[in-house]
Amino acid sequence: MERALIATLLAFTAFGPARISAAPVVLPAHAWATGPTREPTIREAYYNAFNDALTRLACREAEDLLHREFREDFARDFVTFKSRYFTNTRDQCEPQGHRGFSCEVDGELRSDALKIEVMKRIDALFAGRARPLFALSAEKAEEPRQKYFVNQLRGAFESWGYQLLTDNAANEGIQNQSVEFGLGLAEVSFKNLDDPAAYDPYTQQLDGSLTVRFALCHLQSGRELGAVSVNVPGVERGLYAANLREQLTDHLGRGAAEQIACEVNAAVISFRPDDKTPRGRGEMPEGTTSQHEPGGFQEDRGMIGNEPVSSRGVLDQPTRGHEAPPKVRPEPSGPASLWRHLPEIIRAAGRSPRGILALMVVGVGVLAGLFFRLASLHIRILIFVLIFGGVAAFGAVAIHQQLPTDDARPMLAVYPTIHGPETPDPVTENLDEQDVTRTFQEALNATGRFRLFERDLRAVQAAHAERDFENPEARGDAAKDTKAYNVELIVQPFISDFRFHTDVEMVGCLPGKYWRHDSGRLDVVFKVLDTKSLQLKYQITRHADFDSLPSVVDETTGHPSSDFWMRMVGEISSGGAESIVSGESASESR
Repeated sequence: MERALIATLLAFTAFGPARISAAPVVLPAHAWATGPTREPTIREAYYNAFNDALTRLACREAEDLLHREFREDFARDFVTFKSRYFTNTRDQCEPQGHRGFSCEVDGELRSDALKIEVMKRIDALFAGRARPLFALSAEKAEEPRQKYFVNQLRGAFESWGYQLLTDNAANEGIQNQSVEFGLGLAEVSFKNLDDPAAYDPYTQQLDGSLTVRFALCHLQSGRELGAVSVNVPGVERGLYAANLREQLTDHLGRGAAEQIACEVNAAVISFRPDDKTPRGRGEMPEGTTSQHEPGGFQEDRGMIGNEPVSSRGVLDQPTRGHEAPPKVRPEPSGPASLWRHLPEIIRAAGRSPRGILALMVVGVGVLAGLFFRLASLHIRILIFVLIFGGVAAFGAVAIHQQLPTDDARPMLAVYPTIHGPETPDPVTENLDEQDVTRTFQEALNATGRFRLFERDLRAVQAAHAERDFENPEARGDAAKDTKAYNVELIVQPFISDFRFHTDVEMVGCLPGKYWRHDSGRLDVVFKVLDTKSLQLKYQITRHADFDSLPSVVDETTGHPSSDFWMRMVGEISSGGAESIVSGESASESR
């Protein structure tokens, strides 16, 4: 039921703000009952005392789930049930006239035995599967007392069989989806511990309290199970205030940690991800916040309209292009398809010597397989060697003829990269747009098809200064060197689109934990101009982008790594260089 998502806070200090201590081996047991006959009424009083202890130990929602099984054990064998859980008890009844009897039970209950039995039955509720993992995030928990409380909270969770992950372990668990629940601490504040006036020298006691505001959420479904404020008061007595502060800090933290672990355990074993049942009894209306006495989880369904709000951020966004693509009838393959496309294959291969070489390798290989498939092994090896040698010799000649000499290669200059007025400047992301220029020059130079000349004014001026320094008599002649200036082609890289950003979104109810997603895009237009005619021979647009996998981080600041930028620049530069080589080859063939 939906109400099972809400665990009601129950005060561990219901008997007053006296000293808080660790869970004792025994708990006080006091209860009464009324009924028409003596013996059944005494038994009911015992069960009421047991049920009170069960509620304090397992919290109310967990008690509701376990109540029926314990009630059956109680009804089956009261004597065994009493001896197992109760000690040092006395009971008495008083007649109430026509209303029957009023019976009272006073004594102690063995909390260790009850805890063991509760743990066994909780294990059964998980139906053999492993206990869920928790991720803990505390906002601004840098104060030593807050860190100490987090350690106490981890120990309290371990006492219930749960593992509480923090820091990098929590990030990894959230990212690989092994963590099921998130526990976010919005506030951990101790009151009066550092106030000298809080210590009363006459009564020799120190009063203080601990307030913890936390939220519990189910990370896979994005549902917040509750947001609760816990306030635990306490008193320590002694001669030295400094010692009392440490003791009170320990006792307050332990009491709050045990209470939070108990309430979280109750909410977890009651949680059903697919439960849509309306609220039941004992649940708080939406929009309220529960305090310590009494209290409970405030439910937040985490809905916008009729859709659940995701705690996973970018991971839960709908996949683009999820619709099924239109069905296309596959083109038949085989000899018929080959003969039909053979003219196109020959035409495409004839555009470059490498294409002719590839066509020859395929053609000669097919012919050799047809003509010599029945020959002996030695004959086939000989034929293979001859064919391989002939193809290799032709390839060497073709490639040699394709590569022009230094004097015949076209002279080309790459001007510094610029960006449009509406395009963000990469320098705002601590990136250098001239990385495009340098990487593109390297890619062009690697093709061996061009003689490259520098057009960065600073580099050109430095080169001229160096030449004038080496030959003072020819000072100024470098500026008249036409070979350094008269190029045939100019390439102007132009950044038409640039995006480089990080998206962050809070992970569920965990303050200080964020889903981070880096993405970017780079579009560069390479304009190739003929310097003699000032004609725009052609322009090439290359595109690159990146989209990183979401990761869990502890802060909202930061930028994508510069490695992503260099990866896009490298992809665009190599593609642009290949396109320019192909364009020049096509121009030469025409």
